[in-house]
Amino acid sequence: MKRVLLGTFTILYLAACGGHSSHSHNHEHDHQHDNETESCEGHDHNHNHAHKDEHHGHNHSNESATHNNINAIELSESEAQTAGVKVEKVTKSQFAQTIPVSGKLQFAQTDEMTISATISGTVNFLQTYTNGTPVKKGGIICTVSSDNIIGGDPTKKIEVTYKIAQQELERKERLLKEKIVTQSDYNAALENYEKARIEYESVLNSKAKAGNTIKSPINGYVLETLVSNGDYVNAGEPIAKVVRNNKMMLVADVPLRYQNKLSMVKSATFVTEGSEEVFHTDSLEGKKLPCSTGVSTSNAFITLRWEMNSTAGLWSGSFAKIYLHAETVTDAISIPVSALTDEGGTYYVYVKLDNSHYKKTRVKTGATDGQRIQIVEGLHAGNNVVTEGVMCVRQAGMSKIIGGHGHSH
Repeated sequence: MKRVLLGTFTILYLAACGGHSSHSHNHEHDHQHDNETESCEGHDHNHNHAHKDEHHGHNHSNESATHNNINAIELSESEAQTAGVKVEKVTKSQFAQTIPVSGKLQFAQTDEMTISATISGTVNFLQTYTNGTPVKKGGIICTVSSDNIIGGDPTKKIEVTYKIAQQELERKERLLKEKIVTQSDYNAALENYEKARIEYESVLNSKAKAGNTIKSPINGYVLETLVSNGDYVNAGEPIAKVVRNNKMMLVADVPLRYQNKLSMVKSATFVTEGSEEVFHTDSLEGKKLPCSTGVSTSNAFITLRWEMNSTAGLWSGSFAKIYLHAETVTDAISIPVSALTDEGGTYYVYVKLDNSHYKKTRVKTGATDGQRIQIVEGLHAGNNVVTEGVMCVRQAGMSKIIGGHGHSH
């Protein structure tokens, strides 16, 4: 009887222990699966969840703590550094409303000088001059030759006139000593001599084998040539225009619809055709000139002008995109233009979430000054926006989107 009772008790005890052990194992597995599902939400793992995370080979707990956005783009710190990725922290500040217009650059008229022929003859340019060809003070622009000119060489006539005036002055000087002529007669002869001497010395100094040399009076650039090679010119006729290039003129053509805002425009930024460099009238000590009062009959534009210092990269005749700075907005969010990507007229930026994750963010833009652009929707102060290396982040988004089946374990 004792043996029966002992056997029965043993069976019941083992059954109870076995059931408890099975329950404990199943509970542990379910708990681990729930945790993995929660931390990897949205992922396609392509593996069996029956094993523990320490054997999984990929720990999602840090990833979940770092970011919660399932569309985050993954780019390691080393990859970002190699690609030159840089970010800017978004802040609110003043931003000038801008008016985008077109225009061009011109040399300032105050720096222009006209070169004229000293004698009559045929023009021979020493080289082909275009707008912007550099010249030095005293540098020869062309020669004017009077050889084979009907009526004889005018330089010889000038020489003869000078010698006659010189002889007449000497004669009057002797007669004045003998009191045969008056002082006024002598003074008239002296005046004629001085005129002849100046003209003769001018021709003599510029005389060369190929003819009279025409030189630049300043260091600068050729603005334009007014005659062609081989043309005949009379003494005193303009041959070319040169400019010092110390000053440049920015000419903006403003549509008539903006005329009520022109009084608020004080400065401008501009980009010349074929260049990405942005210039600011303030940094070039630009001075806004009085606005034109009339409107062109051929088009409805008002002309604004700034006279400013010239610098490398500015050439007369260049067309420019101009941004007129009007009223200022306070507490505005603006970012560098380089941060934007345009996808069919919809603009995006990339916001850095942490050291290795980024988010593609749609934004709405406002005014721009050519360097920065106002963001009216989509960003907030404190966001870190990618400003350089944007294309690298964009390309990473095409292959490393977390939660978008972009990678497997």
